[in-house]
Amino acid sequence: MFSSSLEHIFTEQNLKDSFLEISSNSSGLDEISYSEFKKDLSKNIEAIKLSIIKGTYIPEPLKKIEINKENSNEKRQIAISSIKDKLIQKVLYIALRDYFETTFSDKSYAYRKDKSTLKAINRTSQFINEKYHWILKTDIDNFFETINHDKLLKILDRQISDKRVIKLISLFIQIGSFKSYDYFDHYQGVHQGDILSPLLSNIYLDLMDRFLEKIEVLHIRYADDFVVFLKEQQEAIKTKQLLDEFLKTLDLSLGEDKTKITHVKDGFIFLGVHFIGKNRFVDNERLQKSISNLHHIAKTN
Repeated sequence: MFSSSLEHIFTEQNLKDSFLEISSNSSGLDEISYSEFKKDLSKNIEAIKLSIIKGTYIPEPLKKIEINKENSNEKRQIAISSIKDKLIQKVLYIALRDYFETTFSDKSYAYRKDKSTLKAINRTSQFINEKYHWILKTDIDNFFETINHDKLLKILDRQISDKRVIKLISLFIQIGSFKSYDYFDHYQGVHQGDILSPLLSNIYLDLMDRFLEKIEVLHIRYADDFVVFLKEQQEAIKTKQLLDEFLKTLDLSLGEDKTKITHVKDGFIFLGVHFIGKNRFVDNERLQKSISNLHHIAKTN
């Protein structure tokens, strides 16, 4: 159980330290820049701290921009928060991260300390070498946009003792956004580009990780992209059926156009790497697009 209180999390020192770690590249809807906020840093920090402890803090609506999706003509919506909201989320993220790191499955490789794309790729090769030759390669359909708020908050309620912390998180996931002059409510999903979103997404999908461990199948997950390793084709078919049923409990579903059951000799692509048998080859174009998109998202927040 995460037992730190709101007062323990939002100290003046934590706010000052976190300010040094947030991006200065973009401002939110209020158009207050990093340098402007810094000019009155002590005053701004004190005002934030008081409003959070009193329970009167309300986040600013987000500013939405679009970037191209990887390997697609479609657009991805990226959220840009105000500097003060970035700061509050950063403080929350740092406080929660270390606790949740101790609770996550070791099959989860995205957005985590001491985990990486390369480690996920190497672990994939390890499982193939151990003769897990049938592969269920899939992802979660529209994952970040379809996370159920009520279910996410119930998961947090089981893990966080100070319910004011959960209330603050709920404000960030439920706040709407502006695109040009149009306002959009936010009834489900987490905002891509928000500092808290990667952590919250891992908290939500940790339930799936634990389900796969419970039915005793090996898998590797990187965000919503994952591979399940099996020794028989029928096992793979059965696992997909079980996974479909379980994901309904989270209001999620597999991306059918990206889901396939294959033998390693026929190959599959995971994290920009093409695996064929025991060999692997970098899919350079796909990898560069992934890196470019991640870099763009990182620059916004």
